[in-house]
Amino acid sequence: MKKNQVFFLKNLPKFFTELCRCCSLRLFRLQGNGKNRTALGGGGGGVVDRLRQVKRNNPERFWWMEVYPVKFGERIRHKHYHDTTTYMMAVVKKLLSPYDEETGLRKPVELILPDDDDLVAQLSGRKYGLTEASKIKIESKDAVKKRGQPSPDEADCVLLLCLPVKPPKRKKEAKRHG
Repeated sequence: MKKNQVFFLKNLPKFFTELCRCCSLRLFRLQGNGKNRTALGGGGGGVVDRLRQVKRNNPERFWWMEVYPVKFGERIRHKHYHDTTTYMMAVVKKLLSPYDEETGLRKPVELILPDDDDLVAQLSGRKYGLTEASKIKIESKDAVKKRGQPSPDEADCVLLLCLPVKPPKRKKEAKRHG
Protein backbone atom coordinates (compact mmCIF):
# COMPACT_ATOMS: atom_id res chain seq x y z
CA MET A 1 0.00 0.00 0.00
CA LYS A 2 1.33 3.41 -0.93
CA LYS A 3 1.48 5.68 2.10
CA ASN A 4 0.31 9.26 2.38
CA GLN A 5 3.21 11.56 3.05
CA VAL A 6 3.09 15.14 4.33
CA PHE A 7 5.74 17.55 3.08
CA PHE A 8 6.66 21.13 3.93
CA LEU A 9 6.71 22.97 0.59
CA LYS A 10 9.54 25.34 -0.13
CA ASN A 11 9.75 26.03 -3.89
CA LEU A 12 6.30 27.47 -4.46
CA PRO A 13 4.49 29.18 -7.31
CA LYS A 14 4.63 32.97 -6.97
CA PHE A 15 1.05 33.49 -5.79
CA PHE A 16 1.45 30.87 -3.02
CA THR A 17 4.72 32.48 -1.94
CA GLU A 18 3.07 35.91 -1.78
CA LEU A 19 0.05 34.52 0.03
CA CYS A 20 2.24 32.76 2.58
CA ARG A 21 4.32 35.88 3.16
CA CYS A 22 1.39 38.27 3.58
CA CYS A 23 -0.56 35.91 5.87
CA SER A 24 2.36 34.38 7.83
CA LEU A 25 1.58 30.91 6.52
CA ARG A 26 3.38 27.65 6.12
CA LEU A 27 2.40 25.43 3.23
CA PHE A 28 2.04 21.66 3.45
CA ARG A 29 1.32 19.05 0.81
CA LEU A 30 -0.11 15.56 1.18
CA GLN A 31 0.69 13.04 -1.54
CA GLY A 32 -0.23 9.40 -1.94
CA ASN A 33 -3.17 7.02 -2.29
CA GLY A 34 -4.61 9.09 -5.12
CA LYS A 35 -4.68 12.20 -2.93
CA ASN A 36 -2.81 15.37 -3.75
CA ARG A 37 -3.85 18.16 -1.45
CA THR A 38 -2.24 21.40 -0.44
CA ALA A 39 -3.14 23.20 2.79
CA LEU A 40 -2.16 26.57 4.13
CA GLY A 41 -1.75 26.89 7.88
CA GLY A 42 -1.95 29.89 10.18
CA GLY A 43 -3.95 32.42 8.20
CA GLY A 44 -7.57 32.19 9.30
CA GLY A 45 -10.58 33.12 7.19
CA GLY A 46 -8.68 35.67 5.12
CA VAL A 47 -6.87 32.83 3.36
CA VAL A 48 -10.14 31.29 2.16
CA ASP A 49 -11.31 34.64 0.79
CA ARG A 50 -7.96 35.26 -0.93
CA LEU A 51 -7.84 31.80 -2.52
CA ARG A 52 -11.40 32.20 -3.82
CA GLN A 53 -10.43 35.58 -5.25
CA VAL A 54 -7.35 34.11 -6.94
CA LYS A 55 -9.46 31.35 -8.51
CA ARG A 56 -12.19 33.80 -9.56
CA ASN A 57 -9.67 36.20 -11.16
CA ASN A 58 -7.90 33.48 -13.13
CA PRO A 59 -10.28 30.53 -13.68
CA GLU A 60 -8.34 29.18 -16.67
CA ARG A 61 -5.20 28.77 -14.59
CA PHE A 62 -6.83 27.56 -11.34
CA TRP A 63 -9.76 25.51 -12.66
CA TRP A 64 -8.43 22.52 -10.66
CA MET A 65 -8.28 24.33 -7.29
CA GLU A 66 -11.05 23.67 -4.79
CA VAL A 67 -11.29 25.75 -1.62
CA TYR A 68 -12.85 24.11 1.42
CA PRO A 69 -13.43 26.44 4.35
CA VAL A 70 -13.24 24.53 7.64
CA LYS A 71 -14.22 25.96 11.01
CA PHE A 72 -12.08 24.52 13.76
CA GLY A 73 -13.90 23.77 17.00
CA GLU A 74 -17.35 23.86 15.40
CA ARG A 75 -19.82 21.53 17.07
CA ILE A 76 -20.75 18.43 15.05
CA ARG A 77 -23.20 15.57 15.35
CA HIS A 78 -21.03 12.53 15.95
CA LYS A 79 -21.26 9.53 18.24
CA HIS A 80 -17.79 10.01 19.77
CA TYR A 81 -16.47 13.50 18.93
CA HIS A 82 -17.72 16.88 20.13
CA ASP A 83 -16.36 19.15 17.39
CA THR A 84 -14.53 19.39 14.07
CA THR A 85 -11.06 19.70 15.61
CA THR A 86 -11.53 16.57 17.70
CA TYR A 87 -12.84 14.63 14.71
CA MET A 88 -9.87 15.69 12.54
CA MET A 89 -7.42 14.70 15.31
CA ALA A 90 -9.08 11.26 15.41
CA VAL A 91 -8.66 10.89 11.63
CA VAL A 92 -4.94 11.72 11.87
CA LYS A 93 -4.51 9.38 14.85
CA LYS A 94 -6.09 6.55 12.88
CA LEU A 95 -3.83 7.21 9.88
CA LEU A 96 -0.73 7.21 12.11
CA SER A 97 -1.68 4.12 14.12
CA PRO A 98 0.11 0.83 13.38
CA TYR A 99 -2.93 -1.08 14.72
CA ASP A 100 -6.45 -1.46 13.36
CA GLU A 101 -8.95 0.00 15.85
CA GLU A 102 -11.53 -2.72 15.30
CA THR A 103 -9.38 -5.85 15.19
CA GLY A 104 -6.32 -4.76 17.17
CA LEU A 105 -4.12 -6.36 14.52
CA ARG A 106 -1.05 -4.66 13.05
CA LYS A 107 -1.63 -2.68 9.88
CA PRO A 108 0.58 -0.49 7.72
CA VAL A 109 0.89 3.09 8.90
CA GLU A 110 -1.07 5.23 6.42
CA LEU A 111 0.52 8.62 7.03
CA ILE A 112 4.14 9.77 7.19
CA LEU A 113 4.87 13.17 8.73
CA PRO A 114 7.96 15.33 8.31
CA ASP A 115 10.67 14.85 10.94
CA ASP A 116 9.85 18.10 12.74
CA ASP A 117 9.90 18.44 16.54
CA ASP A 118 7.58 21.47 16.54
CA LEU A 119 4.96 19.62 14.49
CA VAL A 120 5.14 16.56 16.75
CA ALA A 121 4.76 18.79 19.82
CA GLN A 122 1.75 20.53 18.31
CA LEU A 123 0.05 17.27 17.36
CA SER A 124 0.72 15.51 20.67
CA GLY A 125 0.57 18.40 23.13
CA ARG A 126 -3.12 19.23 23.10
CA LYS A 127 -5.10 18.09 26.11
CA TYR A 128 -8.51 16.49 25.83
CA GLY A 129 -11.45 15.68 28.03
CA LEU A 130 -15.00 14.39 27.97
CA THR A 131 -18.09 16.56 27.63
CA GLU A 132 -21.23 16.07 29.72
CA ALA A 133 -22.52 13.96 26.83
CA SER A 134 -19.41 11.73 27.15
CA LYS A 135 -17.93 12.90 23.86
CA ILE A 136 -14.21 13.52 23.40
CA LYS A 137 -13.22 17.17 23.07
CA ILE A 138 -9.72 18.45 22.20
CA GLU A 139 -8.72 21.69 23.90
CA SER A 140 -9.10 24.83 21.83
CA LYS A 141 -6.23 26.74 20.25
CA ASP A 142 -6.86 29.56 22.74
CA ALA A 143 -6.54 27.13 25.67
CA VAL A 144 -3.25 25.84 24.24
CA LYS A 145 -1.91 29.41 24.03
CA LYS A 146 -3.11 30.21 27.59
CA ARG A 147 -0.96 27.31 28.81
CA GLY A 148 2.02 29.12 27.28
CA GLN A 149 2.37 26.78 24.30
CA PRO A 150 2.78 28.04 20.73
CA SER A 151 -0.27 28.16 18.48
CA PRO A 152 -0.74 24.73 16.83
CA ASP A 153 -1.06 26.19 13.33
CA GLU A 154 1.13 23.58 11.63
CA ALA A 155 -0.75 20.74 13.32
CA ASP A 156 -4.02 22.29 12.19
CA CYS A 157 -2.67 22.32 8.65
CA VAL A 158 -1.97 18.58 8.82
CA LEU A 159 -5.51 18.04 10.15
CA LEU A 160 -6.87 19.89 7.12
CA LEU A 161 -4.83 17.75 4.75
CA CYS A 162 -6.24 14.55 6.20
CA LEU A 163 -9.85 15.69 6.53
CA PRO A 164 -12.05 13.48 4.36
CA VAL A 165 -14.06 15.70 2.00
CA LYS A 166 -16.44 14.95 -0.83
CA PRO A 167 -15.14 16.57 -4.00
CA PRO A 168 -17.71 18.80 -5.66
CA LYS A 169 -19.26 17.72 -8.93
CA ARG A 170 -17.21 19.20 -11.75
CA LYS A 171 -18.87 21.55 -14.19
CA LYS A 172 -18.61 20.68 -17.88
CA GLU A 173 -16.21 23.60 -18.42
CA ALA A 174 -13.75 22.27 -15.82
CA LYS A 175 -13.76 18.80 -17.44
CA ARG A 176 -12.25 20.25 -20.60
CA HIS A 177 -9.10 21.09 -18.62
CA GLY A 178 -8.78 17.67 -16.95
